[in-house]
Amino acid sequence: MKKKRMKLLWKFTLSYIVVLLLPLSVILFYYYPYSTSIVKQKEMAWNEHVTEQVANSMDIFMKSVYTLPASIVDNQEIKFSLIGTDDYQRLVVTNEMKKYNSLDALFYNTFLYVKKDGYLFSRTGFSYKLEAFMNPKSGFVYADWSPDQFARDLARLSAIQVRPSEDVTIVGEGRVKMITIILPLPLGNSKEGSVIFMIKHDTIARLMKSVSNVYSGDFIILDQNDNPIFTLNERDDFESAGFRRFMNRLQPGNSGVYGYDGTSYIASQTVSQQNGWKYVSINPLAVALHQTKETQRNTFALVGVILLIEMLVIYVSIRKNYNPIKALVQLAKTAFGGDEEKRGNELDIIHSALRNLTAENNKLDESVKRTVPKVRDTLLGELVSGRYASLAQFAQEAQAYGLRFGYPKCSVAVIVAEGDTETVLRELKRRETTLAAGIDGYFLKSIHHEDILFVSTHLPEASLADMLRELKEEIASACGEILCIGIGNSADGPEGFHGSYMNALRAVEHLRIKNETSIVAFESLAEQRNESVPYPSEAIQSLELFILTNDVPEVERTVAHLTAFLRQDRTPPFMIRAVYLNVIHTIISALHRLRHDEGIDRLGAATFHNRISVDEMTAILKESTALLCGLMSNATASVKTATLDDVLHFIEENEFEPTFSLQTVADRYGMSVSNFSHYFKKAAGQNFKEYVDGRRVQKSKQLLTQTRLPLEQVAGQTGYTNTSSFIRAFKKNVGVTPGQFREFNR
Repeated sequence: MKKKRMKLLWKFTLSYIVVLLLPLSVILFYYYPYSTSIVKQKEMAWNEHVTEQVANSMDIFMKSVYTLPASIVDNQEIKFSLIGTDDYQRLVVTNEMKKYNSLDALFYNTFLYVKKDGYLFSRTGFSYKLEAFMNPKSGFVYADWSPDQFARDLARLSAIQVRPSEDVTIVGEGRVKMITIILPLPLGNSKEGSVIFMIKHDTIARLMKSVSNVYSGDFIILDQNDNPIFTLNERDDFESAGFRRFMNRLQPGNSGVYGYDGTSYIASQTVSQQNGWKYVSINPLAVALHQTKETQRNTFALVGVILLIEMLVIYVSIRKNYNPIKALVQLAKTAFGGDEEKRGNELDIIHSALRNLTAENNKLDESVKRTVPKVRDTLLGELVSGRYASLAQFAQEAQAYGLRFGYPKCSVAVIVAEGDTETVLRELKRRETTLAAGIDGYFLKSIHHEDILFVSTHLPEASLADMLRELKEEIASACGEILCIGIGNSADGPEGFHGSYMNALRAVEHLRIKNETSIVAFESLAEQRNESVPYPSEAIQSLELFILTNDVPEVERTVAHLTAFLRQDRTPPFMIRAVYLNVIHTIISALHRLRHDEGIDRLGAATFHNRISVDEMTAILKESTALLCGLMSNATASVKTATLDDVLHFIEENEFEPTFSLQTVADRYGMSVSNFSHYFKKAAGQNFKEYVDGRRVQKSKQLLTQTRLPLEQVAGQTGYTNTSSFIRAFKKNVGVTPGQFREFNR
């Protein structure tokens, strides 16, 4: 037998571990991928936001690129025809260009090129001849733009030209990366010159960092012809076909995940409405999700540790709880026919019983599917729940199942049969075709076992109450069943079915809780309840106080008063149920405190039954109150058998133990904590904690003055678990800290 137990033990241990793994698997294989998806969406949204911010900032800065040429042409001080022959005019142009020096922080420098005379004027106050502009000693030297090509490009310039970021050697600054933009002057068909803008690569990079200093991806700017002109990080694949295909796949305005060169990127693209430039942000997906992945790995490790601990706990628990398994096996043998596996262990017997039970269940399931069509009742249930916006919409689906509503008013009634509900329902359905004139309606079973719904439409003058009253009498004659019927209010459309149903439930609840069997309409109940009934909160609070003080006569008197309140005709059902639940909860809580669990489950099950009547409530309150008062009387008697001297002697013997507490003494004399606390204060004239703290502090005074023990040891020897609680108690009683007391009494 021992061998079989060990085998069964391991099987159960494994099964519990599998059950434990199920929620963990949901966490690991659903939540964490889902969390990755959320982080990915957040990263994509942030990536898109960064792209839009940079694009908007660049558009603001680039606005001056398109306005400056026109501003120069409109400048009355600049006379292009005199620049070549008049030195003073060249000085004027130089000074005028200085006025544009603070135009925009984006540009490193701006040059006006006059084609006719071959002069370039910078906004920093310098002028150059064309052939000296790219002189290594005084100008700018482009690594991939020769002076001759520079001159040819300026001579035939007819539209904006953008040169991507490239190395430029500047006198006094060395080599820097520069983006160059050239625009022709807007002088009609004549090509008098152009404006040259230089933008440092680092300036755009700083602009990017000002938008997001934690951005870790790459940022790319393409001109209106999809030619790359800027990248935040050095790239050597700008001109590759694969990179161009990657750029072409990006969708403007939407951030997404794209693959390129074997790597997944979070990429977003924004197209400028000003110049057609494309601003692209790409961030490796692995980098964006690195922290999330690391958290997931740590969580996997933590779950593994938890799983190992739980396996140990499960194994120990099963070993200590083997007896219920025996009872389950015996039940399987006697109730479910699980004795065919006589040579197997307990699990085999249970498995055999479950196999037989499963076979019977499958047969029953097949029988139900063949014999119980639910389509009609399902459609009516959806109509009551408010799914359909109009009767015409309902008719499209319901016509095939014989359902038809042809009148303007919509109402629902709830019929309760306490006996054979199925028989009553069959009789009611037989009478659906013979309803009174002006009424169309159908009966169906509610989700509550005893309830039957009557869903109907009718003419405004038709009396639904009279028709249901006749049906009630017919059912009483045919089946011997007494029905309880609640009628909801009438509505002008199908959207009112649900409200009518809820009001019908309230009407039935009124009849049920009053233990009446009649027909009542919700509208008549609303007319009757004009007088407000105050909630007896003071009586309930008094009951709690009387229970705490063990005042048995007052407890009995207060419960009797509340029971009479429940029986009043003017008390509405919802208040009856609320008051009853509060009172029974107070009584059951008191029974728990008095360590009496016998019968509480039965009382609790009856308490929260939704079909309970006032008579049943009264009976439960009477029974539970009698039980509580008996326990309170016994508890008071047990306290009286122990004198105050006995209690104080017990405290003196144990007060310096760290585990000593009010619970310890209450357990010693078989009382609840609240009852003993009340008894001690009444008998000793002092709060229990104040009494114990006073004795502990007195002992600590002796140790502080007669020994040199540190405060930790003094606290431990006087019953305190830590130094801070000892110091607080000492200062509260003495007025100074233990250290100060020791100094004063040296």
